[in-house]
Amino acid sequence: MVYLILFLYNKQRKGKIADMWTTRYIISQILVVIGMGLMAVSYQTKNKTLLLLFSSLSALLYGTHYFLIGAMSAVAMNVVALIRGFVINYFDKKGKSNSIWLIGSFILFFIVAGAVTMTRWFDILAIMASTIYTASLYGVNIKVYRWMSIGVSACWLSFSILSKTVFGAITETILLTMEIIGIVRLYKGQKIEA
Repeated sequence: MVYLILFLYNKQRKGKIADMWTTRYIISQILVVIGMGLMAVSYQTKNKTLLLLFSSLSALLYGTHYFLIGAMSAVAMNVVALIRGFVINYFDKKGKSNSIWLIGSFILFFIVAGAVTMTRWFDILAIMASTIYTASLYGVNIKVYRWMSIGVSACWLSFSILSKTVFGAITETILLTMEIIGIVRLYKGQKIEA
């Protein structure tokens, strides 16, 4: 019985995997790799303006990637993330980006956009990743941002695996590694108190 289930599962999967390597899918994978490069740069910067700029550009490429593979909840999350980046950067220049109301509004915006576009159970992972990342932007504490980014990547990694985006999963694994390196660099030379 177990053999039959595994056989049928593998047979079904082979057709889907073979069918997904279309020109559209390959373009989506190229875009996610470029987006990952921009996000990796954002994880290594200590400047909040550059962090928001690179993460916004990354959101544009990731959103396009998810559009090409038909993951509409992830598209919605990335569109809101793109808007969030520019709005927070605008208010940051005025010294008002730390507003709990601004961050809270975007968290609510993510939840609503996710609820409207949610079609699969694991779309909740994209919503969680987006809200965690937005919460990490509250304040200017780069350490909190770096630690919360690990949760963000864990959610996006799981979402990418379940969405069958090969390079999406690979790039999230690389980003998770970059986040850990960023945390190590941040604490390098500091004594960590227990």
